[in-house]
Amino acid sequence: MQSISKIVSLMLAILDNGEDYIFHKVGMEPTGDPFNSILKLETSSAKRPNNPMINAGAIAISSFIHGKDERGKFERLLDFMRLIMEDPSLDVNYKIYVGESETGNRNRSMGYFLKSEGTIEGNVEEALDVYFKQCSVEVDTKNLATLGLFLANNGVLSNGKKIVSTRVAKIIKTLMVTCGMLRCFRCFCHQSRFAFQEWRRRRYCFPWCRDGWASVSMDLRWTIRATLWQAVLSWKISVVN
Repeated sequence: MQSISKIVSLMLAILDNGEDYIFHKVGMEPTGDPFNSILKLETSSAKRPNNPMINAGAIAISSFIHGKDERGKFERLLDFMRLIMEDPSLDVNYKIYVGESETGNRNRSMGYFLKSEGTIEGNVEEALDVYFKQCSVEVDTKNLATLGLFLANNGVLSNGKKIVSTRVAKIIKTLMVTCGMLRCFRCFCHQSRFAFQEWRRRRYCFPWCRDGWASVSMDLRWTIRATLWQAVLSWKISVVN
């Protein structure tokens, strides 16, 4: 899953702690920096990650998931992934996990910096291990489409069961757009403004920043497509009935 896992861990952390606690510890502002940048951790006055979509923010979020230890925290997160992607077979690709753990020195430096500033209150290595494992969960396109449908339905499974509130689902989707595009957010804003101006003038033209669909917001495409398919299928069902 890599960075797409950040939206799932954020949902669970909000369910465990409430949004006030989470966004007191981690901000909600885009950085315009690379996903693994440590620049603003030291230079900003808040001394906290700007948002949950960059690595520093995601590591902090992983530390907020409830559980007795690293194993308990990750098992809860994995069960939550299996639930909202409706696939009980989801599991970690341990070859990827070992590679993530062995080469994650920059992530470790961010984790210990966050610990020194009081953002992470628990064990840093446990938080990092949860983070490395969540990034190493193996998924396919069907799993991602199901996740997109879940968000498009504002936290409702395909069987109609409500898992997260509409507010939480909207928070996740908002952060995907504003923060999940990382360095391409400015390009996205420029393209979107241009698209809106063209739409008003010509009533068509919807250019997208191709590079902006990287990382977390790649999953936003699945959300949009799932929403459209939901509308099409609902119309077909109504016609049949």
